[in-house]
Amino acid sequence: MRRRNHIAIIHPAATFETHPTLRNAALLLARAGYIVDVFVRRDPSFPPPTFEEKEIRVRFMSVAAARLRGMSVRPRPLRGLVRIAAIVIEGVLLAGGMSRRHLVSRYRVVIGVDPAGIALAAAVGRLLQTPVAYVSLELLLEREASSPELKLRKARERRASRQAHIVIVQDEERARLLREDNSLAGDRFVLVPNAPFGAPEGAPSRFWHEQFGLPEAERIVLHAGSIEPWTGLAEIIGSTHAWPGGWSLVVHLRERASAEDLERLGAAAAPGRVFFSPEPYPQDELDKLFAAGDVGIAFYVVQPGQWSQQENLSSVGLSSGKIAYYLRAGLPVIVNEGTSLSDFVREEGCGVVVSGPAEIGAALARIAEKYDSYREHARRTFATRLDFAHSFGEVIRRIDELAAGEAARV
Repeated sequence: MRRRNHIAIIHPAATFETHPTLRNAALLLARAGYIVDVFVRRDPSFPPPTFEEKEIRVRFMSVAAARLRGMSVRPRPLRGLVRIAAIVIEGVLLAGGMSRRHLVSRYRVVIGVDPAGIALAAAVGRLLQTPVAYVSLELLLEREASSPELKLRKARERRASRQAHIVIVQDEERARLLREDNSLAGDRFVLVPNAPFGAPEGAPSRFWHEQFGLPEAERIVLHAGSIEPWTGLAEIIGSTHAWPGGWSLVVHLRERASAEDLERLGAAAAPGRVFFSPEPYPQDELDKLFAAGDVGIAFYVVQPGQWSQQENLSSVGLSSGKIAYYLRAGLPVIVNEGTSLSDFVREEGCGVVVSGPAEIGAALARIAEKYDSYREHARRTFATRLDFAHSFGEVIRRIDELAAGEAARV
């Protein structure tokens, strides 16, 4: 019986709830008849994953390893050794716990997420003699591994990814980059956009109007996600001085931010036109938040020296979860020039591409003139280009084959 087949998803981070791909993968695997163990780290800044489905079980990874990783150590070479020790400890504890469960109910497939996750999954897969799959959300390319620690991480990822029977990535360009960088066979890849399921449920929302006491006619530009420099948020906020009347910016945080950070960002805003959500929300509450917007904005600004903020951003493409949520809710989008996402938006006609923050005000006026048309294009783009369930069906088919092969050997 497939109900007794177990699958592990290893995501050694606390951001599981911010990635539609991960939550949707767990849900679809459970609906396909698998019992899914989700291994994640705990961090109070992020909401932990929660599921109503009894087939999905969330397991938190080693607290000891997390404390060791978070230690402030100098000099730099010693800091690197401490982090390597944390990786080893985390791997040993994870493998031990999974081995005990494996003796009771075999894991048919172990799925690793991103470079750290696939390294752990490959090690566990070798120990348990279990097939491995790789979910690549953030690209780490060899030319961007600028420190000894990153070079080691890249080497581990390349070696581990070659063990993967299935490699899940969002679009053709990102697949090409990963395939060439890790010398992987093309037939292992399955393209799955980072997107939520189907059409949103429920009526149009006035959540942000009610939350911040905004006038009924006020229109909302929604910025969802991080406040880090790569989002260009500080510059977007600064541009509000030149926005047309009747538009406000709402920043929905994916993690708790410090009062100091919010004060710093808010200082550049036009008075009374920028609002910050009081807390992050889990994925099952996001529909009302996105449905309460009128336009979605997403900048991806390359940050030299940061491995996940170089090619990973310039080739962001269909890995942008916030864009998928905007389009699903029928929100026209504004994005910055110079990324593969700008090409996508221009091609689909679902928003406006700007060369910088100074053009946002004009873009809002342009969208307002033909709002219904942009809104229709947004919904159509989501329906035709970002169908997660359809794309993930191929992943389930391949996992079924791997699970059947494992069962035959038991």
